[in-house]
Amino acid sequence: MKKIISIAFAILLVSTSCEKFLDMQPLDIPTTPEQIFSKKATALQYAARVYSFMPKPTQASANGVEGEPWVLGSDEADNGFNHDINKINNNSWNTSNIPYNKWDRLYKGIREASYFMHYIHLCDDMTSEERDYYYNEARCMRALCYWQLMRLYGPVVLVPVDYDVTDPNSDYLKTYPSRNTWEECVRFVCDELEAVAPNLKPVMPAAEAGRLTPGAALAIRSQVLLFSASQLMNPRSNSLFAGWTSVKDGSELIPTTYDADKWRLAADAAKAVIDYQLPGGGKAFELTVVRDGGTINPYKSLYDAFAQKYNSETILGRTIDEQAWFQRCLSVNINNNCWGGINPTQRLVDAYAMDNGVYPIVGYRDATRRGDYDGVAAGIECTDGGEFPIKDPRVCKDPEKVSNDDYYFEVPNDYPVAESDKLAGYFNNYVHPFDGTVNRGRSVAKMYRNREPRFYIDIAYNQLDYAYGVPSGNGTLRELMPNIGANNYVELNFTYAGGKIRCSSTGYCQRKYTTRDINPKLGTKAGWGQPMVFPLIRLNEIYLNYVEALIEIGDLNDPDIWTYWNLIRERAGVPDIEEVYPEVRTSQGEARKYLRHERMVELALQGNRYFDCRRWQVCDITNVDAWGMNIYSTTNSPMGRPQNAAQANKPTPEYSFYKRIHSQYGGPNARIWEDKNYLWPISMSELNKNRRIEQAPGW
Repeated sequence: MKKIISIAFAILLVSTSCEKFLDMQPLDIPTTPEQIFSKKATALQYAARVYSFMPKPTQASANGVEGEPWVLGSDEADNGFNHDINKINNNSWNTSNIPYNKWDRLYKGIREASYFMHYIHLCDDMTSEERDYYYNEARCMRALCYWQLMRLYGPVVLVPVDYDVTDPNSDYLKTYPSRNTWEECVRFVCDELEAVAPNLKPVMPAAEAGRLTPGAALAIRSQVLLFSASQLMNPRSNSLFAGWTSVKDGSELIPTTYDADKWRLAADAAKAVIDYQLPGGGKAFELTVVRDGGTINPYKSLYDAFAQKYNSETILGRTIDEQAWFQRCLSVNINNNCWGGINPTQRLVDAYAMDNGVYPIVGYRDATRRGDYDGVAAGIECTDGGEFPIKDPRVCKDPEKVSNDDYYFEVPNDYPVAESDKLAGYFNNYVHPFDGTVNRGRSVAKMYRNREPRFYIDIAYNQLDYAYGVPSGNGTLRELMPNIGANNYVELNFTYAGGKIRCSSTGYCQRKYTTRDINPKLGTKAGWGQPMVFPLIRLNEIYLNYVEALIEIGDLNDPDIWTYWNLIRERAGVPDIEEVYPEVRTSQGEARKYLRHERMVELALQGNRYFDCRRWQVCDITNVDAWGMNIYSTTNSPMGRPQNAAQANKPTPEYSFYKRIHSQYGGPNARIWEDKNYLWPISMSELNKNRRIEQAPGW
């Protein structure tokens, strides 16, 4: 009797892609494998089902199994509303209540890929070359599903490649297997990716953009080997996983001794992507760079790196073409249907350099600040170092002053602004360096001036005139800039008004991954502008992977460190790293510190930071209460002060907006770290089905 499999695709990549292949409509009736794979069209519909397990960055602020909450789970951003990621951040989750349930979802993806691989040979409606190609594509997706599991759960269960998946009710996890070791998982996934790479299409036609390519397979391999070489899985000392062994044979599930050779493997894997050549010659990937008269324009370059679909820098991406993405993630001021769900923290804002390449904040002080508010002495206790920044003396005349007023970036003497405005810490009529818009008579905080280009491309801050426009016969919006019409901007205002917070828990919203094509006058999808591509992997990440691995190898005389690091900085419009911080040329520790800082800024709001902090094993430092501006203020004046000592440490409207306070959902005590959180737990329901699967330590 023929086995029946029900294929009901409730959600496909149609939510994240406008490309023809990935938009294929699903089968919606029960059918047999022979019926599915008898025709090329229906076989490709099943292939689209396999692709539905690709990471979905449009779900950055969503709950459920498809949620991708990584941006909101690190110190770079806070949630604009109370979603499930907060359970992880505040450590209130447990084995009976695990948000997102990636274990179940991704093993379904592994099974779907294996099922496709088992039956694709039945499709006589394809050539043998086509069958081989789609087989290897599914094989690559299966490896990607494993990698998504591994970066969360550590060592996982590897389903044997010869396991019988023909039974639609089969489930290898029900056969009581134990975890494979981390080394076995890394070896299997990397071998699979290396094997399939030559059998994938190196270049995709426009109708099939977003599918896996050889470069994508090699780039995923780079991610795996970098993670495996890092402290969490390759400890120099004090392994968190000593004594965690396999129930099968007692072997270590995660290595507890350091292996320096893993950094060479990681470096070689990244370099293989950098050097990957197209069949006709020439490198497959290049940084997106826009030049004006032979000179790099960092603003246009950084903007085009994400606004230009599937550019030369994108190795693997997903198209953003759904209203829900913009609704969840953009400021309400930009469009009335927006929710403002991704809010950069003050720590991320502090991380961006000044335009001379100097990082303005060198740390945070745990101290008691004694100040004088209108003659009233007030002691304000700082519990986690987020409130009082330590400033670099190159950007502040008084770096040792412990100040709770965020006007610390000194104004150049030649800047034409009244001395009184310098003291007040803000400017009027400030011209945005990219948009060319003018803050018409309103104040802009001093700390938002003279920052590096990445800051202006990534961050939407209070009082920003957000430029927009509608493409017309006169040219695209970017060509119309900076002579944008007087009505083609929206003022962003994050102060407390009308009895509600204006959709930002930190006083910031993300600007990255939004285009100027957005028309806030249109509340429908027509107002969202052209689809964009969210990069799952870009060449800039691979450059940073390569540089990090070379630094950890320890030869700071390797010229590739400075070549590839500074290519990123050149595109970003900041000086070479050794020009600003010459100590990186002689100190591995300093080079490591500033490379990690570079990753935080260059890969901001992409989700990398969540996994970087875990593989570096630094979450006890980074997973602290989130800070932002005083969103409870009713005034944009930087001169606001508490009326008396009793109000000195309360988020009241009497404060200026430009005062550091805990974010709405980020603190105090809203982010609690325990080392057990480095690995996600397996749910109790899964353990009840298979008690041989080893639970992560501490759970």
